[in-house]
Amino acid sequence: MLEECGFWKQYSKDLRKPAGNVLARWYWLARAALRAFAIILLARGERPSPSTEHKTCDLLLVYFTRNQRNAFGPWLKNADAAIQTASNLGETDWHISWRQCAILTLRYLLPIYRLLCKRADSHETIPCLEEFVRYQAGLILAEELFNRVSPMAVGTANDHSGISRAFIRKARAKGMRVIYTQHASVGNGFPALDFDLSLLDGLQAYQQYLRSGPARGEIVITGRHHIETREARSAPSGKIVGLATNKADSLLTWHRLMRGIRAGGFSMVMRCHPAERRLILWKLLCRLHGAKLDTGTLAGFLARIDVMVSGLSGTILDAAIRGISSLVFMPTQLKSPRMEDYYGFERFGLCRRISIDDDPTPLLSAAIAARLDPSIVGVFEAGLFLHPDEEKRKVVSLFMQQITRGTNIDLASAGGYIRTFQTNGSFLSPLSYAEEIDRHGWLDTGTASSQGAAR
Repeated sequence: MLEECGFWKQYSKDLRKPAGNVLARWYWLARAALRAFAIILLARGERPSPSTEHKTCDLLLVYFTRNQRNAFGPWLKNADAAIQTASNLGETDWHISWRQCAILTLRYLLPIYRLLCKRADSHETIPCLEEFVRYQAGLILAEELFNRVSPMAVGTANDHSGISRAFIRKARAKGMRVIYTQHASVGNGFPALDFDLSLLDGLQAYQQYLRSGPARGEIVITGRHHIETREARSAPSGKIVGLATNKADSLLTWHRLMRGIRAGGFSMVMRCHPAERRLILWKLLCRLHGAKLDTGTLAGFLARIDVMVSGLSGTILDAAIRGISSLVFMPTQLKSPRMEDYYGFERFGLCRRISIDDDPTPLLSAAIAARLDPSIVGVFEAGLFLHPDEEKRKVVSLFMQQITRGTNIDLASAGGYIRTFQTNGSFLSPLSYAEEIDRHGWLDTGTASSQGAAR
């Protein structure tokens, strides 16, 4: 458990307050217990009785959130009887009971809490108590699932949550291959890649993962699946500022920012994080500053704006893909070295850092006037040069053939890919993307070389 989820404690100084005293420890214990009780009361439907019939399939896609499900879009859109799904969400082949997960959470909450309290680093691990407990619950849920279905490979779109790591570990213990596909931008401190096959959105994700340690298994850059079509942008007015908030953002900080933006004569449209729980407070803040609150699609929001202001948010990448420049500020609680340029957006010129004390008017005008080169975004999103869904399906198909036939298939030659070597690993990518990497010099000088595949 500590091996699989121990990396979470690095965030207790940034995203979560360290548990430096008894009251803080009790807070995290009570929080986990109350959340589990809420799930038990609100979860719809009872946990189904396990079927006595044992079934098999080629690939089982396991997910726990809608974002993770969206990452499996290339396979879900083209239904294949050999590919099945398992989730706590509806419309899946195999149901994972979230209510049962909450019951198991309550069962193991106190034992794991006592275990963490005995450790010297308890002030860092206790704020991550829920992840540790869900890992333990996940091991039991995974055992129950794999007693009902035995896939040759398991697909996951999350590599760091406690429950996902439990399912990954149990799958490995049963001799199943594990395939990982990226579902969001990769930040500092993510676990090193440790899968039989990893499908990444772009070179930046590969480089970010290598900072955590050497990678295992084959890595292919495919680009990311897009669930929304890009809506045509309205004629730029030069005066519409998009505000992208996150769950960790302070309303007081945004109050100061919006006051300065409004003073510059700009119109504002705000979009909150999909999991935001303070929506009514954001509505009041928008009303105070004459801003509009957008509750539609992300594509629709980006089609309306000329420039974006954001905290620490992956929406910066979505804006950059559409040629929209962003100004970004760091929330007060995230100003540690670990959180500096967390996703690497500043390093590659996708956004510019600002302070809440800056006059936003000249900065916004300059950002609107500056034309963002969309090709630069390709270091994060290879899909600008590829057809991601086709690439993902092709790679997984070749990989599954390798398993079913029991023979080694050279993915580079079979898929027509270029293998690029770095000092501590290598990855595959289509020729068109490898050419963009060379053209822009995205690889560190002297650390890489490319080898062409048979075509």
